[in-house]
Amino acid sequence: MKHIIPIIGILVGIAYSVPPLRLKRIPFVDTFINGIAYGVLLFIAGWVIFGGALSTHVLVLALPVALIIASGHCLLAIPDAEIDELHNQATRYIWARRKPLQ
Repeated sequence: MKHIIPIIGILVGIAYSVPPLRLKRIPFVDTFINGIAYGVLLFIAGWVIFGGALSTHVLVLALPVALIIASGHCLLAIPDAEIDELHNQATRYIWARRKPLQ
């Protein structure tokens, strides 16, 4: 299992950044991927490296971490908004900014 986690991380990174998928350009998917990659995958990697057994219990423990990471990702999109909009990147923040408030 120790060898599969980095491979999954590399594949997720490629799917996130490299065309044709480039998942970072899809609002909400980009936040979800960041939560999964940094919150769940890294948590599981640390758990397994330090001798823990992989179980559903570990996934439940990783969920709050994933939510915190995803929330942080939303906040980190704010400083990049002007550059993203200039390059026509449809980040979650740009998407939310374009929606009229009612």
